Amino acid sequence: MNLLSKDDVVAALEHKRPKRVPMHLMHYYNDITVQKYSDGIKTLRIEYPEDVVRGGYVRSDWDSLKNGSRGDEGALDSRIILESYDGIEETCKKIVRLAEKVDMTAAGDTRLDHPNRYCLGYTWFGLYERLWMLRGMENVLVDFYEHPDEIRKLMRAICDYHLHLIRSYGGLGYDGVSISDDLGTQSSTMFGPGIFLDFYKPLYRELFEAAHDFGMHMWMHSCGHVESILDDLIDAGLDVIHPIQHSTYPGGISANDPRRIAERFSGRITFWAGIDVQYLLPRGTVDEVRRGVRELMNIFDGPDGGMVIAAGNGITPETPFENIEAFFDEAYSYGQFKS
Repeated sequence: MNLLSKDDVVAALEHKRPKRVPMHLMHYYNDITVQKYSDGIKTLRIEYPEDVVRGGYVRSDWDSLKNGSRGDEGALDSRIILESYDGIEETCKKIVRLAEKVDMTAAGDTRLDHPNRYCLGYTWFGLYERLWMLRGMENVLVDFYEHPDEIRKLMRAICDYHLHLIRSYGGLGYDGVSISDDLGTQSSTMFGPGIFLDFYKPLYRELFEAAHDFGMHMWMHSCGHVESILDDLIDAGLDVIHPIQHSTYPGGISANDPRRIAERFSGRITFWAGIDVQYLLPRGTVDEVRRGVRELMNIFDGPDGGMVIAAGNGITPETPFENIEAFFDEAYSYGQFKS
């Protein structure tokens, strides 16, 4: 497989007629899937390497902020690090110090090792995800109404944490940076438009502009429904969105309508479009998977580009290996044909 150069990937992101559709986040598996298909996945990584090189860092110890007794049992969104806003000013200072302790050595080495490839830095758990990881999801959704001043202070500190990482990647010469923030459910955003515009959009604008200050593209992962906030994310400066989550299950609920999204937003943002991992990959036939890949590319890849292909999320262990292989093979071969 011929890997795309940095300039080739930039051409796709900036709608400048790329050689083919770039592939990134193709090798995105549930841990059990990796155990189940270990040798096969190793082979796929060699046969279908990614066009985008991923950079990362050694994460900080957010558990060090703990001010309560809630344990680590139960669902991830109910584990609470901050049981109250007591001492919030000091907590916010600690969050900023966590950013300063992040080890970027591996990210620097990745950039040096791949001078002619598109390098994308990752900063995980954005404004909303980090909030509920600190306070618990139920608490956060109430906090917007009962503790607006305190939650603004906490969001300010989280934003500053990500600003530090974005600028660190910029200083290392990265080409783009990606943030994760699951903002949607299967049918709506996690919160109303007023909350998004008031609490989130101004901070997102800061993050996106910080990336642009270094000449980097800003990428974002958000599971769930995003159509109702995509105009505002674009206005704030977002360049690339993943995964436009959708389901191909007949009669089922789909978080987004891919065709409608493409009709509304093509040319204004690049779609880091993900194949359906809820139904198509685990339950479809090989032929259906191949048709699904072609359909996804036909929807999102315009004459001038504007698409990167990926999995919609982690590929789950019930997915037949031949479906994974068909997904990769069709993504590459049809991506070349379309271009």
